[in-house]
Amino acid sequence: MTIETDYTAATDFTKKKIGEAEDAAKDFATKAVAEERTLVARAQAAIEQAVETTVEAVRENPVAAAAIVGGVAAVAAGAAYGISKLTSTGGEADAKGGKISK
Repeated sequence: MTIETDYTAATDFTKKKIGEAEDAAKDFATKAVAEERTLVARAQAAIEQAVETTVEAVRENPVAAAAIVGGVAAVAAGAAYGISKLTSTGGEADAKGGKISK
C-alpha cells in the first residue's frame, strides 16, 4: 500500500511515496551534511585569513601592536580589579564602590 501526500507547503520528499520518502530524506540529510562541511571549511578559511592579516599588521606596525596589547591588558586588569571589589563587598556595591547597607 502506498500513500501519497498532497500538501502544497510540504518539502519534496513528503510528496513521494513512503518508500521513496525515506530515500529522499537520506539524500536531504547527505546534502545537509555536505553543506555543513562547506560552511565549516569557509569558516576555517576566514579564520586563517584573519590570522594572516593580524600577523602581517603586527609585522608592519609592531609599536601599534604592542600598544594594543598593553591596552587590552589594562582593560583586563581593570575588569579583574572591579570584579574583586564587587566580590569583596558581597556583590552589592554602590556607585562609589562602597557596600550598600540594608
